[in-house]
Amino acid sequence: MTARGWILLACAVAAFVAAPIIGIGLLASAASVLIALVITSVLWVHGAARGLSVTHQPPQACVGLGDTLVVTVVVQAHRVLPRPWIEVIDHSTLSDRPVARIDNLLLARTSRHTWAIVCRQRGVFRLGPTTVRIADPFGLAHARRDLTARHDVLVTPVAARWPAACRALFVAAPDARRSRWRNASEPAASVRHYRVGDPLRSIHWRSSAHHGQLMSRELDAPHDDDLVIMLDHDAAARTMLDPPVLRADGTLVTSSDDLLALAAATVLDAALPQRRDIRLMRTGTPPVLLARLRHAGDGHQAQAALARYQSEGAAPLAHALPATWHALGRHGALVLVTAARGTDWVAPLCHLARGGQSVVVIHLTMDHSADPVALALLRAHHVPTILLDASGDAPRLAGDPAP
Repeated sequence: MTARGWILLACAVAAFVAAPIIGIGLLASAASVLIALVITSVLWVHGAARGLSVTHQPPQACVGLGDTLVVTVVVQAHRVLPRPWIEVIDHSTLSDRPVARIDNLLLARTSRHTWAIVCRQRGVFRLGPTTVRIADPFGLAHARRDLTARHDVLVTPVAARWPAACRALFVAAPDARRSRWRNASEPAASVRHYRVGDPLRSIHWRSSAHHGQLMSRELDAPHDDDLVIMLDHDAAARTMLDPPVLRADGTLVTSSDDLLALAAATVLDAALPQRRDIRLMRTGTPPVLLARLRHAGDGHQAQAALARYQSEGAAPLAHALPATWHALGRHGALVLVTAARGTDWVAPLCHLARGGQSVVVIHLTMDHSADPVALALLRAHHVPTILLDASGDAPRLAGDPAP
């Protein structure tokens, strides 16, 4: 019961007990009516609650940042009892959602409650549980039904519109666009005897002819046109924004990790159509593979990894970078996405660039500021650097005039 119901019941019981003492029979009759009203309200509310079924129509499990997610809760009555007041409360973790809605089930047997939520923040969010509260017309009693069903929704970063000069850095040269899984005669980094279960495309025919038996290529070996997207996992480099920044596209940036995921999604969007062997990794000792992509349809695993990504590592970028070199082929490309400050992390990249490796740096800034010494060192070693700021301005190449 509600507080009003308990007060009314206490007063009615006191009046019923006092009526014979003070000799007012009408008071006892009125008290009996009030007690019956409270009991009827309690039975009515609980009977109405037991006659309800609440279902949660699960939406799509994965949506892009900025998309609209539609959530529907259906409340259906199975007993002919009027329900003049129903409150549907949503306990989802998505932002910008209505917390509760008020409705009734007088003549209709079904009530649908739909929320259209614009996903402004990257991450993994929970839909549900949902609570339905019912009260009688007098506000004397209430009951609740809990829908415990929960659904996880991935809000993945989407590729941003970057200038052509920036996107061109992730496009392989025409003579490097050969796909190793389409040409079985290309040189292999390592060859071994064929094993039962090896795919046919792994057979290295030149070595098989030379040895007189089937030989397989190690497909995991680095290749000339590999692309490695390396995310800086150093938690010390992460910058939290308080309050969050609302970008021009309507999305929220709460930390440098959101910018990091946005940059990686844009690189993937530019590189996937080339059918290159793309590896999404994070720094560490050793580095960790988050996703591997070989076809345009392989992007879901990478998008899911970017939706969940948080910088939690303890190794500074300068110490973690040398451990990543084995992931590159002789002429494979490295795209490093980092918000690191200072200049310690620049030396390993310059050493790699001097060896003829293709290196691109996407440097994340919070207020259009970047270390000029680090930028000068990268420019001196011909390492292209893209500056991406949290404000939402278009990224620019280091050396170009600021907006």
